[in-house]
Amino acid sequence: DGVAGESAEMRIATRDLYGAACQSGGADLALSFESLPTNATPPTVAWNDTGDGFYATAFALNVSGAYTLQVTLGGQAISGMPLTRNIVAAAASAAGTTLVPQDSAAAAGQAGVGCRLILRDRFGNQPVYDPTAPQESFVATATSGGGRHMASESCSSTEEVALDSLCVVNNLDGTFVVKFKFSNASRHTVAVDLVREAAAV
Repeated sequence: DGVAGESAEMRIATRDLYGAACQSGGADLALSFESLPTNATPPTVAWNDTGDGFYATAFALNVSGAYTLQVTLGGQAISGMPLTRNIVAAAASAAGTTLVPQDSAAAAGQAGVGCRLILRDRFGNQPVYDPTAPQESFVATATSGGGRHMASESCSSTEEVALDSLCVVNNLDGTFVVKFKFSNASRHTVAVDLVREAAAV
């Protein structure tokens, strides 16, 4: 397995028909992708021939999903091929995260949903939720028309929101929802910050 955007190295040691290690270079090695995620583009792969029977290449895969690789020598698949690599999303990025407003015109005193946050990495991959890993968290702050500032707390999806407060619900699927209830009918500005604590998703 690998992480989107991280370079992975592949090393090949060539042998002759009898299993003896080759001592020279010049082998006709090729790497191709038999399958890959729908929106992925195969990277350009170049082999480093060290002239002693060993070959190395390194490349990064930016789209999460399953890739099936094939390495051939002289047009024939080498031992251990094809190889499947499962690429997972990188750490959530503020640049990749999507903010979707919902029900932003709730009446005064009524609970509303300020926004829904969808975590994505810098390549646009949505991380697969891992309940055993430390979680990313969000802090939402609201500024009312009168200049009052409020900061959010964590809450459950069924928890009632207190008056003049915000809370953030972790949907446990890589998305979050900000709930709010304001007492006055003025315009409120809600800002969301991604809190980094070396967390994984």
